[in-house]
Amino acid sequence: MKKELELGSLSSGAKFLLPLDAATHTFGFIGIRGAGKTVAATVMAEEMCEAGLPWIALDPIGVWWGLRANPDGTPGGYPVVIIGGEHADIQLEKDAGAKLADTILQENIACVIDLSRESKTTWRKFVADFCDRMMELRPEIPRHVFLEEAPEFIPQRPMGEQKRSLAAVDRITRLGRNNGYGMSLISQRYATVQKDVLTQCESLFAGRMIGKPDRDTCHDWMVEAAGLSDKETDRFLQSMPHLENGQFWF
Repeated sequence: MKKELELGSLSSGAKFLLPLDAATHTFGFIGIRGAGKTVAATVMAEEMCEAGLPWIALDPIGVWWGLRANPDGTPGGYPVVIIGGEHADIQLEKDAGAKLADTILQENIACVIDLSRESKTTWRKFVADFCDRMMELRPEIPRHVFLEEAPEFIPQRPMGEQKRSLAAVDRITRLGRNNGYGMSLISQRYATVQKDVLTQCESLFAGRMIGKPDRDTCHDWMVEAAGLSDKETDRFLQSMPHLENGQFWF
């Protein structure tokens, strides 16, 4: 059983390691399309599997099921339960977010909830119901939640059902550790994620980013959440458009 989570290597060649209590910490994985943010998040999930730490992925894009397959696409990989989507073990009941939270938290499992076949309205209602119910429960084993396409649920300017999903995700991000939860927000952009939720992320995996509005928002996170000075953020921000796929500042 692993005693640390290995997510890759530093520029020095040393292993990049996180402690097991990362399961109840909050992270942001942010970078433009193709920068490797989802790959980085799934590596964390794989390491949690090997350490015996359960997790839940809320996946509206239908890619996390691949953790159960070998690199060549054959059956194998990790013992992950898939709920919903094309590769489902269990069909998704779209109005049963609270009920599913009850069921999952009774088991020590890694689980993907694939929302990719549902409407965006269903995504948001399901995530709101699921996260609200989680915060009413206290699992025996800490649980990490990965939220793909975070701006769909916690946008800077919420409308309609997004207001409920924003409130639910904000609550679990801010207060979840008290109940044994951690959260990773995964997004292509900084500027479209609700700022108050983003600043609750304790650590940031910052990948390639080109747009000035996004780099400005990243600057604000570095100053407000990480406590860096404007001067200290300069070299990070200037390097962001030039980072390679799979390369992040942490």
